[in-house]
Amino acid sequence: MTTKSEITNALHKALDKHYKIYTFNSNKPMPVGLKGLPDHLLINRNGAGIWWLEVKIGKDTEKPEQKTFREMIERIERKNKNIMYRQITENNLAETIQEIYGK
Repeated sequence: MTTKSEITNALHKALDKHYKIYTFNSNKPMPVGLKGLPDHLLINRNGAGIWWLEVKIGKDTEKPEQKTFREMIERIERKNKNIMYRQITENNLAETIQEIYGK
């Protein structure tokens, strides 16, 4: 099984040149105001877009505050195609990196 650390490393290896990558997933609890924040924020270095990425592997499931955040970003995404949200699993990592790289 792929780990969250391996996914983080794959994102950096594939996308560091074109995106500034902020990683929020850690073993430490998030401060109350940040609960629900996805694991990664990618900002295109040329201003071409912002990606919010939530990693779900194994038995990890979406928490209520994560669902709320996802739904807000998806509403924005429908109006602004430069702000995107994706859930990454071990099954769609390569496909998601390709989608991001193609933007």
